[in-house]
Amino acid sequence: MPSRSRHAERNLPRLIFDPDSALVCYWTAAVAMVTLYNAWTIALRIAFPVMREVNSSSYLSYVDIICDLIYLLDILFQLRTAYLQDGIPVFDPSKIRQYYMGQTCFIQDVISVLPSQSILSLLPGK
Repeated sequence: MPSRSRHAERNLPRLIFDPDSALVCYWTAAVAMVTLYNAWTIALRIAFPVMREVNSSSYLSYVDIICDLIYLLDILFQLRTAYLQDGIPVFDPSKIRQYYMGQTCFIQDVISVLPSQSILSLLPGK
């Protein structure tokens, strides 16, 4: 008998990610690397004003755009990742959405994708 995938064994709805899957682990690692990149570059840009000038005309601006896209994709990914409730996995898309949007991490994720540079330029004195 051919082996079925873990996704099929659990009868998961389409495009719902199992929180125990390797894909979720790899995705979390990718988001962590992007977060570390941003933490380092933000600190360096604050400490060395010359780096801001270099950044505006180099490939780093493309890397920043890719990082922002990864943060946006992470919100969509989290909206489709199952969670555990009392030790039982919940795979219902509407419950997953309600659960994620009710967490403080959702608010943090939305703030992370706001165009902060554009917002700061609108403030008086900038």
